[in-house]
This record gives sequence, C-alpha cells and structure tokens, in this order.
Amino acid sequence: MVAAGFGYQQSADSAGYWILDQATSNYGRGGASLVQPGDATGVYANPAALAGLRGLHFIIGANMIADGRQFQRDDLLTVDGQPYEVQFEDAAFQKSTFDLETNSAGPAPSPHLFLAYNFDSIGLPELSIGTGVWGPPRADLVMSETGPQRYSTIASYNIQAHYAFAAAYELPWKRMRLGVTLHGITQVIDTELALNAPLPCGLTAQEDRRCDVLVAAVASQHFIPIATFAYSMELVEGLSFMASYRTSYDIDATGEANLRTGETIDGFASFEGNDISVQTTLPSIIKGAVRYTAPTYNIELATTFENWGAHQEIAFDASQIFVQSNGSIDIPCSTPNADPAQGCPVGIIALKPRLQNTYSVRLGGDYQLVEDTLLLRAGTYFESSAAQAKFLDMSNYDSNKIGATLGAKYSIPGGLWLDLAAGYVHFLPQEIKDSEVLFTDPLNPDTEGHVIANGTYESYQIIMMAALGGQWGI
Repeated sequence: MVAAGFGYQQSADSAGYWILDQATSNYGRGGASLVQPGDATGVYANPAALAGLRGLHFIIGANMIADGRQFQRDDLLTVDGQPYEVQFEDAAFQKSTFDLETNSAGPAPSPHLFLAYNFDSIGLPELSIGTGVWGPPRADLVMSETGPQRYSTIASYNIQAHYAFAAAYELPWKRMRLGVTLHGITQVIDTELALNAPLPCGLTAQEDRRCDVLVAAVASQHFIPIATFAYSMELVEGLSFMASYRTSYDIDATGEANLRTGETIDGFASFEGNDISVQTTLPSIIKGAVRYTAPTYNIELATTFENWGAHQEIAFDASQIFVQSNGSIDIPCSTPNADPAQGCPVGIIALKPRLQNTYSVRLGGDYQLVEDTLLLRAGTYFESSAAQAKFLDMSNYDSNKIGATLGAKYSIPGGLWLDLAAGYVHFLPQEIKDSEVLFTDPLNPDTEGHVIANGTYESYQIIMMAALGGQWGI
C-alpha cells in the first residue's frame, strides 16, 4: 500500500497529463503554436522552427495554476450489496456520509528561460542553435489527513525540471527545416498518503483513523536523457506543417519514505528503515500541426498523441523497510528466510496503473491588431483522459478536458516585448459507481478490501503566464 499511493502519484504528475505547453506565446494560442512559434520557445515546442529565426532571441517568464480538484465519496459504503460500517475514533460510530474534499494547495510559480541564436551574421543563415531551462506547470495537491481520500493521497509537491540544447538547419527547398533538442530531466517525487492496518486495533472494520500510518515519500533522479526530433516545411505559399517525436524515458528514482504511526498501531507494530526506489517508463509524444499564414493573422490546427499505454507497471522497491511486531500480533510475511529480529521487509511490489493512450486537438491563432505594437492571441483545445474510470482515485486523477486561452504580445522599444496569457481548463466530471480501487491492509496484503474510490470527481484550473522577451540582430 505504501507503493500504491506513492507510485500512482508519481505517474500522474511526471510528464503530463497535458495541462499546458511551454511557454507563454504558445499557451496563449491553446498550445497550437508548433509550426513556427516565432521565438526561442521553439527549443521546447518545435526545434526545427529555430531555423526560421534571425539574430539573438530570449524569453524569460513563469506560469502559475489555481487548481480546483475535489472528490465527493459516495455516502454509504457497501460490501456485497450490504451497508459496511466504517469505524473511526468511536468504534460504535457509523460513517454514513463523507465530507467534500477539495484541494487546498495554492498556486506555485514554475519558471522558464529560452535562448536562441541564428548564425546569419557569419554567413550561415540556415543554422540556428538554442537552449532552455524550464519547469512544467506545478499543480500541487493538498487534502485532509483524515479525509476519505487519504488512502490514495494526502499531498503532492512533485517537481520536474528540464534543461536542453537544440539545433536546427534549413534546407534550400520549400523552407524544409530539421531540428533536434537533447533534454535532461530532473524528477523529484514528493508525496504523502495514509495507510490503514486494522488488525493491531482489534477491530473487524477498516478505515479507523487510530490505525492509520502516515507516509511521506521523497525520491529523485537527475539527468534523465530524452530527445525531440522535428521536421517542418512549407507546402504552398502561406501553408506549412510540422511533425515531431519526443522519446519515452525510464525513471529509476531513489529516496526515503518516512512513516508516522497512529495512536493504536504504534503500540503493536513499528516500521524500521526508510530507503526506497521506483522504476517505471513514461511515454513518448508525437505532435503534428498545419498553419495558414496571412499578412495580419494566422491560424493553426495541431494534434498530439501521448503513449501513456506504455505506463502499465511501476516497480516499487521497499525491501529496506521492515515491519516489526512487538509479539502481540502475528504479521504475515511472504519473504522467504526473513530475519525475525529484523522484521518482515515490505519487498518489491509491481503496481498496475492501467493508464491509456491520450490525444489532444488544439486550434489557435493570432491577429496583428496594431502593426509592430500589439498582437492578440486565442486558442481552444480538447484532451482525452489517461486514467480509466474504474481505476480512478485522487492519486491517479484525470478526465477528458476542454480549455480556452487568451494571450497578447506588446512590443517595447529596444527590441523587447511583453507576453501575457491566461486560460481556463474544465475537467469533465466523473461519477464512479463501479470502481475497482480497493482498500489494502499493508500488514495483511492478501486480504481483499472494500471499494474506496466510488464517488464524484471534479476539477478546474485557472492558468496564468507572463514573460519578457527580446530580439536583436547580432
């Protein structure tokens, strides 16, 4: 159960689900700015487009998300069609209703910096290079330690940082451009959840808070290599397209899981050790787009495919964490030849997130309202869910979503400009009645528990981005 909560939270927040793309100019068009971003954000969005720039470009900015995830667990728990008594501090109290649980985490800024340079000044206008450092959007999650969602998640503060070098070259035919970005990723997994072990409490019911074990897990990995390959060309005058492929990558993160036991379980069993590691594979991404460009406006239709179906297993190694009994209860141990003096190791657990492939469709464009001064942007998009409904919980939350964005670019004397963007994302609500997410007893994992994830899931996000950019012909 330690592994289940930790692993699902990691998979949900590492590479996507697609919340937004870097950076401000791209998001203002709903992510439909892939053919020719027009600035150094091509390092991320489409490295081939860097060959269309001239001189030195820079962008520095940040984004923030107000995240409104919430979960209303079904009122009456049932097991085999019969009411199930959920016991809390008062063993005679039947919890027939549950409070609405809402994300209380506030917005956290995530910065980005991109640079690009074209070698026109030395007679190589076909060649451009770029670099960038960015943190994908942070949507932290903080929910109640005693809420009905606590066995899937309490808090998540996951962080992902990218650092990259890109190069692009334009061939002398139909503006055919080739580009590549070599990335490194630092992944930090920082998540909290609760476990529940009813046996030491002497109770027949589960979910009694006195038998909770609070888990805070932190693991990280640095310099994970990935690459993006991109291609674009002009089909006819005014009409261009692009395609790109970003490789999948493996995570092998190491860290610690610190456990804090509840008031009753503390007297019957303890956990020793805290070293953990997690291995999993995250998806490849394919993008494609077509853009029509006119003198005062352009419009683009883009699509993406994310291979989340490859993310079927998370191997969680907790073999350095041991469960020890004080002798008053018998803790089942499936590890052969375990040392009784040391306790029973949690071991290696293979988790099954059961994610599915996703796609998005994006439509966006811009309009030159005031020549050389003010450019307006707008966009909309749809993205499918990576999480299957029957395996949904708050640590693995996603749904089909639609978004709308607005943006503007205001030019400042001296080759500078200010970029602004904002958007709203609506997650289609899901009412789950046939969940297969079950309660698990970490001291007796072979015992099949009851369903803990039936209920209504809703979310929205308000996204704000700002950046300062510049271009100089040097």
